[in-house]
Amino acid sequence: MPKFTAFEVPSGAADTTAMYQHSSWPPNAGTFSDNNDAGVVFINKSIPAGTYTSTTGLFRFDTSAIPDTDEILSAWFEPYIVGPSFGDADDCFVVGKYQAWGGTPSDAADWLEVATPSIWTPVDMDDIILDRRASWGLNDLSGISKTAFTEIAVTLSSFTPTGYNEIHIREHVGAANYTRLVVLHGERDPLGVTRFPKFLPAGRRTV
Repeated sequence: MPKFTAFEVPSGAADTTAMYQHSSWPPNAGTFSDNNDAGVVFINKSIPAGTYTSTTGLFRFDTSAIPDTDEILSAWFEPYIVGPSFGDADDCFVVGKYQAWGGTPSDAADWLEVATPSIWTPVDMDDIILDRRASWGLNDLSGISKTAFTEIAVTLSSFTPTGYNEIHIREHVGAANYTRLVVLHGERDPLGVTRFPKFLPAGRRTV
């Protein structure tokens, strides 16, 4: 009888915000900083006080406990989005991609690259509720590792900002409300056919 497991992984303490700032857009020719600020990751594209700012949120999940023989059936990125800071001046969307960053971002990498296509259906900023954990089903499961870390970059959609656009996502710092990755995995039966489970975690869907 095939077995199926919903594996919940909190994001790691290395989660951080990679940020560029410059007087013109795009700001990748400007100042880079790695802003690991008190357990909150900033997702931002804005032009405050005449300086363009663009940030990417970088998250790591240790998914090495998933058995190598199991198949990844479904997965959900579940960010805990916190206030009070929130802005949607340009009617933008939250998108994501798999991004290997090794726990320490580098300005040599293009952290401003927008996730196209996004590994989840782009989330309209108007639909985001503060101080609550969201659940975004992944359409692409290819980047989930069964031997090491699964690393995800979160950005805003492609546009030149005209105002303030930002959300804050809480990383895992020991609090009850943290960002996590939920992975549904299972073994194949002797015929090589993956049987989907009858029940799934509440509020989630099959692929």
